[in-house]
Amino acid sequence: MLSMEKKSFSVTLEKFETNNPNYKLGLHFLQPDINVPLHCTNLIKQGSDVQLQSNSRIFTIVTVQNILQKQFDRFIFIPMFNTEQTHTFNNIQFKTLLVTNNFEPSTLPADLPNLKRLHEYIKTSIKLVRSTQPTDIRLTKLHSVAWKFTLMFDNQQQEIHVPYVCLVCRGDVLVNSLPTDKLSDIQHFFMKEFTSICHGKYLEPSQFMELSKKALVDAASRHSVYMYIAHFFSSLVYKHIRYMTDYKATGKKDFIGINEFDNHLYSDCEDMAQASYDLMRIFRRVFPSSLTDVKNNVSTLCYHVSAWLNEATLGIMQGALGEVRSEKLNNHVWAVILPKETPAVFVEGTKGEFTPNIYQYAIRFWSRDSSNIYDFFLINPDTGQYGMSVNFFLSSSFPMKAIDQWALKLNTTPIYRDLLFVANMQVETFNLLNYLIKH
Repeated sequence: MLSMEKKSFSVTLEKFETNNPNYKLGLHFLQPDINVPLHCTNLIKQGSDVQLQSNSRIFTIVTVQNILQKQFDRFIFIPMFNTEQTHTFNNIQFKTLLVTNNFEPSTLPADLPNLKRLHEYIKTSIKLVRSTQPTDIRLTKLHSVAWKFTLMFDNQQQEIHVPYVCLVCRGDVLVNSLPTDKLSDIQHFFMKEFTSICHGKYLEPSQFMELSKKALVDAASRHSVYMYIAHFFSSLVYKHIRYMTDYKATGKKDFIGINEFDNHLYSDCEDMAQASYDLMRIFRRVFPSSLTDVKNNVSTLCYHVSAWLNEATLGIMQGALGEVRSEKLNNHVWAVILPKETPAVFVEGTKGEFTPNIYQYAIRFWSRDSSNIYDFFLINPDTGQYGMSVNFFLSSSFPMKAIDQWALKLNTTPIYRDLLFVANMQVETFNLLNYLIKH
């Protein structure tokens, strides 16, 4: 595997245009042979430069948003440098010109990755669901295994299937490529938002910090700290992203991505969960802190929050909402914070607050660290059937241990690179963090 220190070269996007004003364009590069975070670039604007790595396959992906129909499509092509390229997509022409003075061509053939292993993984996941009895018959059709989208490559359409575990790595490029010149803007954004949320809860930041210090020695206070943190991020996402079903927003039954139109952001639950998860990961990076800092009386609200977040595992869950005696339950996806020795809390952007009694069952848990992606199929410890009672899960003082003990773990190691590639094929035509700060 190529290291991050391999030689790079600079590329300028000199031309990126279409003759149709009803289309909004975004462009980014994927290099599947490069280690995270250099495998995927941020969105590139016309006239801007980007550093790419030598000796790797390079793919250019264009995301096309039809402004009138509020729909997204995308195509992928192999870039030719210092030569204008013309692309035809849905009878619309697009032109790109990528200029470089020091390009070193790769010896690797620029073919799309072989996604057969990915398809086998999805088939195995579906087979696991079908061969395992649900703990509640209402769970039978409530599953998020994979989503799909159409990709144009060499003037041919390909249907790409993406496992839902990819929600936890879709934001890698955003999390890992924070511009140093904007760190103060990002910090100021979070400080302003969290202070406002505190006051909305009739809680002074100083009161939260006192609770934080008390939590160092008191388990009950520790759970209260995490409840507040869940509320901070739930409120933040709820404030800036409006809930809308995929079909209403895009005309598609299943679409992964946040929609931007009418000067607002719209998404359904899985995109709100991903936004919550990514914003928490960004938050930990821009406010590096630990419990040692809390002991030493760090004096800023956000550093207290980050210290406790750094003591937890972050992830995304899929499961069921509804009344205990309802005829049916509703599929739902949400973000989750799993402390080491304190019950878990949920980050709920669709409602703006964590209300434990609305959740009935957890079916999947997805998470990742610097080198692994985790996909858990959750089992009821009493019956051995799938669908863990949320009451049982939230009662555990060791939530990650409960998942490790009562879940089937799918092996993502053989398809790690494939997961990163397909997860990062889809990006919004805007930078979420820049959008939030600007608005």
